[in-house]
Amino acid sequence: MEFLINKKNVYDQRLHSLYLKNYGDNKEFPPDYQYSIILNNEDYWFHLINNKDNILACCSMTKNTQNVYIIDNVFVDEKYRGNHYSCLLLMNVIYSFPGNFSITVDKNNIAAYKTYSKVFGEPSKINGDQITFLLEEY
Repeated sequence: MEFLINKKNVYDQRLHSLYLKNYGDNKEFPPDYQYSIILNNEDYWFHLINNKDNILACCSMTKNTQNVYIIDNVFVDEKYRGNHYSCLLLMNVIYSFPGNFSITVDKNNIAAYKTYSKVFGEPSKINGDQITFLLEEY
């Protein structure tokens, strides 16, 4: 298992080649388009890769003006779901960057809610359909 961190606007040949390998048959969102999103959006991108160079899970993260890292929803490829890869990815993110973290999930996304509860504990804020989890630096 490998954990890759990519910063905004920093091209990474290995990660780009992984996108070509994993998503080369995707005609709607071709790999170069997907990789351009990583280069141009958010501050950091995180990928969990297995020993066969399959991208198991990914997420992005920004830092707001209150110095809180905002993690966007974790994506786990459908064929790898149910193996706790999202928890593993989130734990790698949290231990790689000291600080406070926040992640928000829609209340109807039961799987994400359960995952985030395992990593972050009880939600700290509920606003309509949006549930926010906070993890303060320890």
